[in-house]
Amino acid sequence: MKLAIPHWQNQISPVFDVADTLLLVDMIQGSVTTLNNITIQNDDPHTLAESIANIGVNVLICGAISRPFESALVQKGIDVIAQTRGQIDEVLDAFLANQLGQGKYLMPGCSRKQKVCQSYHHAINRSHSGRGRRRKCVNRNQELR
Repeated sequence: MKLAIPHWQNQISPVFDVADTLLLVDMIQGSVTTLNNITIQNDDPHTLAESIANIGVNVLICGAISRPFESALVQKGIDVIAQTRGQIDEVLDAFLANQLGQGKYLMPGCSRKQKVCQSYHHAINRSHSGRGRRRKCVNRNQELR
């Protein structure tokens, strides 16, 4: 599985639409194998989504993201975990430990205050089917499946 995280000053970029650097994280069976940075251009949602899909990204963890960018990524089979904040290493560790739903990783003012995105949990244990999913939110107190 390949994960992408837009970042700025060692933090998740607050807005994906204007990010210019992605951290690419290659993982095998839930363990990180390689980390690489790439520069991106966000002029057109569909062009960017195509570029990200072509490098094999399955999951994007990001801060705020506009609907056009999110829709384009989902159409290319990329799971989007939006409204996420924090230092890259902490967010990556939380993702791997299935703890990304903790409140400290939700962006301030997020309308999902008592909810957590769940798609990342499925991404670790599934083979990429070529179909992305929008965020699926559940109550934070519910057990993640």
